[in-house]
Amino acid sequence: MTAWRWSTGIAVLGVFALLLWTPSPPVVTHYVGVVQSQQAEPLWLVNASGDQRLSVKAMPPVQPADDGRDYQLWLLPESGAPISLALLPTGGARLQMNLSDQQVRQLLQSRSLAISLEPAGGSPTGQPTGPVVYQTRLVQL
Repeated sequence: MTAWRWSTGIAVLGVFALLLWTPSPPVVTHYVGVVQSQQAEPLWLVNASGDQRLSVKAMPPVQPADDGRDYQLWLLPESGAPISLALLPTGGARLQMNLSDQQVRQLLQSRSLAISLEPAGGSPTGQPTGPVVYQTRLVQL
C-alpha cells in the first residue's frame, strides 16, 4: 500500500512540474485601422498582427479608382521613405498577405498607413507617384 501512495505522489508531482515548466503560448498582438472617407464612411478595414499577417477588407462603397488607376497601400515608417505593401481591393473584396520581419517591425513602430492613387498595376518607381488620398493609424486591440 505504501508503494502505491509513493507512486501516486510522484505522478502528481510530475504533472505539477510539467504544468509549471510548460511555456505558455506567445501572445499575438492585434492592430486594427479603419480608412474612412471625408463623410466618415468606412472604406477599408485593416487588420495586422504581430505574427506577420495583414488583411484588408474593402467595404462595399469602395469602387475601383477612375481612369484605370489603382489604390496602393503604403507603410509610413517613423523615418525614411514609404514602403509599398499592396494594391488594395475594392467592392467588398479581401486581401490577405504575410509581411516580412522588417515590415512587421516598422509597422509596429509607426502604425501609420497611407493610400495613394497610382497608375494601373501600382507605382512604377516603388514610391508614391500619385496623390495620397487616405491615411489611417492602427490601434492596438
